[in-house]
Amino acid sequence: IPLKVPFTTLDMKAHFYDLFKWAAESSDLILSVSEHTKKDIMEIYGIPDEKIKVTYQSFKGSELEIRPEDSQVYLSSKKLEAQKYILFVGNIEPKKNIKQLIHAFAYIKKGYKLAIVGRKAWMSESQLDGLSSYLKKKDYVMLDYVNEQELAMLYSNAFCMVFPSLYEGFGLPVLEAMHNNCPVICSDRSSLPEVGGDAALYVNPYKFTDIRDQLEKLIANPELRLEMIEKGKKRVEFFSAKNYAKRLEEAYKGLV
Repeated sequence: IPLKVPFTTLDMKAHFYDLFKWAAESSDLILSVSEHTKKDIMEIYGIPDEKIKVTYQSFKGSELEIRPEDSQVYLSSKKLEAQKYILFVGNIEPKKNIKQLIHAFAYIKKGYKLAIVGRKAWMSESQLDGLSSYLKKKDYVMLDYVNEQELAMLYSNAFCMVFPSLYEGFGLPVLEAMHNNCPVICSDRSSLPEVGGDAALYVNPYKFTDIRDQLEKLIANPELRLEMIEKGKKRVEFFSAKNYAKRLEEAYKGLV
């Protein structure tokens, strides 16, 4: 990410490049969390295809029991209503690209709120400057850090989650949302289409109009929303710990 979208991070780019180059060239095997990351490594460092094995990440969702009455109390305390808010989860920084979501949300018919879950990080002010110009205070909720149980409540009661990230090595929030029966609209860049598969709707993260259009499409099609929830459950299974162990075993066999 520091090398592909350098304007989104504070890393010392030359140092990062040299450090990864040494690690990649001196290793016997590289395990990659996505096909896209593998492609980036091959493109930037000239590492041969056969040296890099894609294992993805494993995902085991929380087994917390979320009672409807608990969710109602929690949502009420945050001035949210089930199925009436759009969720964003991630640090508030350029890479996560919430600025475009805020712009898009300004065009969504009222009756929905934007719930923002994330720590304010580097350049958060520039990412949030549209809140006051595009939205009224009653149209959004800032939640900062939430614990695991609260996050599960937020996912499972959201109308959908929007994840318009500019670049991800993997993208765990997509699977977290799907695990909690929350439909996903996400960026069509980097590894995210690999994670979301056919269970998500995709947008060009640089175009707020794309985000707006997909939100309007989902709001207008309740059947599509239910279909995405079902597909999301199957998508999560692909990244199970059992499947991850199989991919890891195959990768290690190549070293023998």
